[in-house]
Amino acid sequence: MNKNYRFSVSNSTKIQFLTLFNHLVLLTGMFYTHSWSYLIIGIIIYVFVGLFSANIAMHRYLSHGSFSTTSGKDKFLKWISILACFGSPVSWCALHRHHHKHSDTENDIQNPKVIGALKSWASLYPRTKISPKLISDLLKDKDIKIIHKYYFKIIAALMLFWFVVDPLLLVWVFCFPAVLCFHGAATIGVIPHYKWTGYRVVESNDDSVNSPLASLLSLGEGWHNYHHHNSRDYRHGHEWWEIDPSAWIIEKVFLK
Repeated sequence: MNKNYRFSVSNSTKIQFLTLFNHLVLLTGMFYTHSWSYLIIGIIIYVFVGLFSANIAMHRYLSHGSFSTTSGKDKFLKWISILACFGSPVSWCALHRHHHKHSDTENDIQNPKVIGALKSWASLYPRTKISPKLISDLLKDKDIKIIHKYYFKIIAALMLFWFVVDPLLLVWVFCFPAVLCFHGAATIGVIPHYKWTGYRVVESNDDSVNSPLASLLSLGEGWHNYHHHNSRDYRHGHEWWEIDPSAWIIEKVFLK
């Protein structure tokens, strides 16, 4: 990619439109769904997508490189990250690494104390330039470049596939997990960055806290103070009550 590549935050308008579309399809589909089986399927798929695609693949592996795995599992994690609908790894990881670099400062474009909690939750960040140096490792990766180039075409193909099979499967197998993943990530972007919402276990250069509520809403990503202290550690929860299913899966499935 061009060394002067400019990042629109989270691919900006396209990702915001995709997120809005997923919400609208879900709300419409709920009106036409008359069987609990779809909801049950949706919850099962959400747990998979939330843990594997969002928390493990996009966040702990691609954004932070917090563990190493085999070449086959590396490829699996890169491609499965698409299902979270966060945007391509190039755009989302650039944004996330920028957040960690400037956490809770005026330069942190996600900072809810600067742009407001609602805008932060909705990912309505001010536009900015993010240095490609932050993701130089990803820009060299063949799979990542392909995913970035064809990201929205892949998303469209997946949506079309589920719609042809059964329109309600598009609602519950694709849009429902994506919507919950969006709000899980939004939870982490807002709640753990107010000191009164949790507790601190280590010193960090920001206001991050460990938040049981945020962790519950994000499938275990809410142990945020420790994560901001040491983002290279794939394990976020370290006390017995800090349940961290992603760390358990990484240890059992992905570690070499």
